[in-house]
Amino acid sequence: MGTIANSVFGDISGKVGGIVFTRNLNGKYIREYVKGIDAKSIQQIANRSRWSSIVANWKSVSRADKLLWKNYAVNIFNPKHGKKMVNYSGYAAYVSVNCSVGSLLAASFDPTFLDPAVTWAFSGFNYFLNSPPTKTFSGQIHTSSGDFITLSLSEASYIASSGLLSVKVVMSETVSGLPPMFQDYVSGNWTGFSVYFSTLLSSGRTVVPHYDVYLVGSFPSPLITAGWVSSDNFTIGWYIPHDYLAKLKYAFPSGSEVFVSLYANGTEGGASYLGRKLITIS
Repeated sequence: MGTIANSVFGDISGKVGGIVFTRNLNGKYIREYVKGIDAKSIQQIANRSRWSSIVANWKSVSRADKLLWKNYAVNIFNPKHGKKMVNYSGYAAYVSVNCSVGSLLAASFDPTFLDPAVTWAFSGFNYFLNSPPTKTFSGQIHTSSGDFITLSLSEASYIASSGLLSVKVVMSETVSGLPPMFQDYVSGNWTGFSVYFSTLLSSGRTVVPHYDVYLVGSFPSPLITAGWVSSDNFTIGWYIPHDYLAKLKYAFPSGSEVFVSLYANGTEGGASYLGRKLITIS
């Protein structure tokens, strides 16, 4: 990809033969024209249906809430493209947040606590958020006495034959007696989790995640009711259905390497990165 500085091309843009003149945040560049492929996979169709429903639902959002979404987009949402901030409208923020929450709903595969083995219930995610979050989501949960707990991904494993995915999460302190409260310390949102796979890109000695990222499961906000004694970590897991994996562009076979990324997710659409591990699939 060649960047075009101030040159005879001026402000030329669009397609000329097999060449496309365009620009991104780094400036002007030219690229070969590549005709898009519409795979019309089951997952694509589901995503488009969800997106269409969210766009249609915007019409029912009150004028007052639309103003709140505009304020949220400017003061709280603050997405980035690389290191640069991206300006979102209230409508764009509404669609982005609701699409993210909707994808989590579609990938909740009967999760459970593997260690410690506890009894729990959960609070799921809302399908449509007509009002925006009012506070930044931190991804920190808290103890029953109100002390915050920082979370981070410690280990991950995936068994291709059975589809069992498990992630071990370390807490910043040992929680004894009463179990931790999976409620965000800052925003008060109930907090669940999501896991993503990404294949590898190699550049010399450096190995980084590929740009394509695959959601492989979500874990709704747990409310532990019995079984917690004392621990500074917990392991959660679920079986990824083979028909779900079949909808993805990559099969993640046994023996392949993959990056596993873990995020904390709030019921109002917030997300916080908890870490990434490079694993070999069993």
